[in-house]
Amino acid sequence: MDKKQHDYEQAFSMACEKFEELCPLAQQPKWLKYCMAIHFRKNQNKNFVVKFFLTPKPILGQTDDWEYPEDGTSPLWVRTDPKTNEKSIVICGGPPAASEIFFAVEIDTHKNMITLQKYIPPNTLDGSQYQINERHIIE
Repeated sequence: MDKKQHDYEQAFSMACEKFEELCPLAQQPKWLKYCMAIHFRKNQNKNFVVKFFLTPKPILGQTDDWEYPEDGTSPLWVRTDPKTNEKSIVICGGPPAASEIFFAVEIDTHKNMITLQKYIPPNTLDGSQYQINERHIIE
């Protein structure tokens, strides 16, 4: 393993350890692992910044609903015309909702230092408000 990869793995491990220190696995809501995503980058100080975030579900209109295809693919956002009952698929419901960061740390792997930038306990959030991350199974 080269140094760069080792630094990434060390930073990721440190971030996860810090998160579990603040919110032990037993206290994490069951929905969290299905909805959270992680953003990982280096900042201007060449330190890693790791953010755990959630994406809010789109807000459906009065004639909108989700339809779940029988083949198990992703749900479709469907809008029904109230006059004709004709259904159409909503391709874009407007600009994407801003992701909500609930945990962020800056990590200096050379000094083995971690700085907490943001923490919102996930068990204080309403999991029904966030999108489930899609996972595709490739056969």
